[in-house]
Amino acid sequence: MELKRQGRDVVSLSAGEPDFPVPPHVEKAIEQALQRGMTKYTASPGVQELREAIADRMEIEIEKAITPKTRAVILGSPSNPTGAVWDEETMRGFARVLEKHPDIAILSDDIYGRLVYGGVEAISILRVAPQLRERTVIVNGCSKAYAMTGLRLGWACGPSAIIAAMNRVQDSSTSNPSSLTQYAGIAALRGPQEPVEAMRQQFEKRRDLIVDLLRAIPRMGCSKPQGAFYVLADVRAFLTGRIENDTRLAEALLEEHGLATVPGAAFGAPGHLRLSFATSEAEIRRGVQRLAGIAAQAA
Repeated sequence: MELKRQGRDVVSLSAGEPDFPVPPHVEKAIEQALQRGMTKYTASPGVQELREAIADRMEIEIEKAITPKTRAVILGSPSNPTGAVWDEETMRGFARVLEKHPDIAILSDDIYGRLVYGGVEAISILRVAPQLRERTVIVNGCSKAYAMTGLRLGWACGPSAIIAAMNRVQDSSTSNPSSLTQYAGIAALRGPQEPVEAMRQQFEKRRDLIVDLLRAIPRMGCSKPQGAFYVLADVRAFLTGRIENDTRLAEALLEEHGLATVPGAAFGAPGHLRLSFATSEAEIRRGVQRLAGIAAQAA
């Protein structure tokens, strides 16, 4: 832009911006909104009509993704790796689509449901659509909310026929969970829940810290997660030269800077890195400082 202002003949093939005008109906909507004085603050999540339009568009896209080969749909909210949490309207949109396909089973992964931030609530598909109960399996466990990852206790709740079939498979494969772990699970679920809330509050502080630190790195993109304990950082601006993709960047961070991350390509999100804030604030600061170092080298 500076060279153009100086009168230089510059051909730009760099902008990620369509060179087409706004669609006529959108232009008209902007004019009408201006005429109605719609220039003031709205609710932080956006106006209700916009949110409904987004949900409607999502329904259309989800419907397109379902094919005759589809046997099950997996729902994950809060999400790993983004930390996104679907609101009630979004979940209702999923339910409306799935009601049209009675032969598709639903698997809801609720493992991060207790770890949500900013007053957000993780809403189950069965809360908004109890009519889907007979083909929905909800999976959860003690690993995340109770910090019991090494004890390996999880469970599935669903229709009796499906659970019976799962029991038969487990009986002939891994058998029962550790008996000690089972009694630990009873204590976790029936005992005081204050430790879970205390941990959640600490995770929320760490989330705010890591997001602020990442956003302070020039050209680093980062959305604030609403749940789980991960942030997905956009590192595409730093993929140049010898570091051609996020997998190579993760390798370089580990080998040259001693920082362990997970490449976004592992989650279908190339050009990103997953960073966990399930560690101390001091470690978060050290880790982001090392990431900033390699980012500065690529600048």
